[in-house]
Amino acid sequence: MAPDTGRSLVPREFLRPGLAVFDAVYNPRRTMLIEQASERGCRVVEGMEMFLGQAMVQFESWTGQRAPAEVMRKVIEARL
Repeated sequence: MAPDTGRSLVPREFLRPGLAVFDAVYNPRRTMLIEQASERGCRVVEGMEMFLGQAMVQFESWTGQRAPAEVMRKVIEARL
């Protein structure tokens, strides 16, 4: 996580095609783990997806309205 972005806690040799790798860190968006997993053929899910999901649930809980997912995604992407 920022500012310590140059390493991953998961050894590279653990990553192989067919694995799904999720990193809860969203800053930076493309962490070392996500980069290495991508390079090794894993399916990756960035932490931004969790961040967006949490924001949507909070919005809906507070407003009682459906969250504007695409608007929220665009705002998050612009800020990260």
